[in-house]
Amino acid sequence: MKIGHPWQGRRVEWQAAGGTTAVCGVLAEWGQDVLVLYEENNERYYYVPLVQTRKLRLLSEGEEPAPVKAEQPLVPRGERASYRKALMGARGVYAEIGVSGGSIYGYLSGIMNDFFVFCSPACSSIFIPLHHLKYISPTNKPSAPYNLTAEQFPLRPASMGMARTFDQQLRKLEGKFVMLAIDEHDMMAGVLREASERTVDLTTADGRPVMVHIGSIRCLSLL
Repeated sequence: MKIGHPWQGRRVEWQAAGGTTAVCGVLAEWGQDVLVLYEENNERYYYVPLVQTRKLRLLSEGEEPAPVKAEQPLVPRGERASYRKALMGARGVYAEIGVSGGSIYGYLSGIMNDFFVFCSPACSSIFIPLHHLKYISPTNKPSAPYNLTAEQFPLRPASMGMARTFDQQLRKLEGKFVMLAIDEHDMMAGVLREASERTVDLTTADGRPVMVHIGSIRCLSLL
């Protein structure tokens, strides 16, 4: 276990920015820009960007450090954990991610400068800005989510041409039918008519245009 914080090895409760998501587990590592939590009951690791941390609470004082698995599933052995390393290690791995007030199961298929692509049986391709991911947790099962077979939900790299940045990717999706997650509870579906560096223009079901600031988009799903 790498030592980097006095609470390392202790049981803690992590609460996400916004206060809607919480995880209890052992603080396995305090990385460069990420916390690594180990949930003992399910034997799962959670990689949490520090910027998504609202509060970290120590659950028990004075106890001996709790045992955790020596091998982390996403970060190479002997290296200090970081957000980028965790994402790179998560490519092609079935995982749960926390975003926009809920969780999504699938796998990470591509990482760009400021966003990544997540493939899910529920939402197909999902484009997520890096600063809006709350956590990523690889599942400890080799099978696909929902017990789907490899034929039903195969692991594949992103098939479409990917742009370097999120705003450039939005331009490539002009004319597509999409779903935007704006905040914890606000979802908006429509045709993405135009994207610029700061805003996107969406046409909703009633035919009215809606302008959305790119910075407020938690994730975008292709429908």
